[in-house]
Amino acid sequence: MTTEALPIFEGQPTTGARVKITNAGDGLSDDIVPEAHELGDELAFILRGHVTQIAHLQKESHGPLVRVHTVKATDAVRIDLEMAEKSIRANADELERLKA
Repeated sequence: MTTEALPIFEGQPTTGARVKITNAGDGLSDDIVPEAHELGDELAFILRGHVTQIAHLQKESHGPLVRVHTVKATDAVRIDLEMAEKSIRANADELERLKA
C-alpha cells in the first residue's frame, strides 16, 4: 500500500506505513534447503506471511500518524542474489518516487 492510498484513521490522515515482521526466527530454517556457506557470503531470502495486527502510532500529540502492520512470517526460501537485487532496487526507486 503506498502513501497515496493510506486510509483515514479516526478522522486523521495516515502519513506513513511500516511493517513489523514476527516469527522470522530460527524456526523458518527448516523450510530452507540446507546448503553450506562461508563466512561473509551474501544471501537473500523471500519471506511470506499474514497480517495479524494493525496499529496506528503517533509519537507526538500532533505528529504524523503511522500505520503499523504486524506480519507473522509463515514461509521462507533462499533466492538468487540477482533476482533479489532487482526487487531491492525497484523498491528503493519507488521509495524515492514517493518522497519526491
